[in-house]
Amino acid sequence: MSENKYTTKKNKKASNLQASDTFMIFAGIIFAASAAFTFAFFYTFLPGIFPPDVLSESIAPWVSGGLGVAIFDGGALAWLIVYLKGCDNEDQRNIAMSTSMIDIVGSALATLTQLLLGGQALVALEQTTRDGIGWGALIFISICLTFNFVSVWRFHKNSDESKLAQREADRLAVLRNAEDESMDHYDQLLAQEIKDNLAAIAPEEAKKKAQELVRQRRDFERANTAGTRLPTDGIENASLEDRIADLLTEKLAGLGLGTGGGGDQQIDDHQGTDPKN
Repeated sequence: MSENKYTTKKNKKASNLQASDTFMIFAGIIFAASAAFTFAFFYTFLPGIFPPDVLSESIAPWVSGGLGVAIFDGGALAWLIVYLKGCDNEDQRNIAMSTSMIDIVGSALATLTQLLLGGQALVALEQTTRDGIGWGALIFISICLTFNFVSVWRFHKNSDESKLAQREADRLAVLRNAEDESMDHYDQLLAQEIKDNLAAIAPEEAKKKAQELVRQRRDFERANTAGTRLPTDGIENASLEDRIADLLTEKLAGLGLGTGGGGDQQIDDHQGTDPKN
């Protein structure tokens, strides 16, 4: 009983291997046929894809055909393998599948065009029509190349490693922003504290400064009215009236009027009268 069960499993495994081998052979034939038609399309309709000074006219069509096979058939196969074995997550699988489908569409269009227009010469084409097909093919090739390039970039950007690095970068950015906001708040509080301290002492300081300026201005004006500028040293403690009286006494003595009773009376008169009057 166990021997029959073992034999059945062995036969089933062998059958699966045969089916898999048959499918791979068939898939290889389909790929080879598609690549051949794609090559023929590029060889026929885009023989001058490279400038003549870069490649000769005899070599350029072969290179053009090989480039078409690499872009469409090779690209479709490569992205399919990536989809099956090289993806880390669902985002990468979606990118690989969509790009593979774009390349398959390009290969199918090239194959269809080559079969309809080139196979057995079913349709006679004018040169202008051939040029139009070539221009259309160039535009579609440009789109496919751009799409493949963007897909490669998106594929690597959506890998698990890239996503982890992006999350780490986002976390650091959040921390830096929080730190910057904290420092800005600290600076605002510091500036406000300085303003409050200055506002607290400003009235008293302003009052002192104003009194000093008023005193200096009064002394200056009264001294000029008396005809002599007040000295600035050694008289800070003397009253304004005493300083003016001393100045007048010195001026009268210089005129020879002496400092007698008349002089004293004149000084008293000056002391009791506003100098401005």
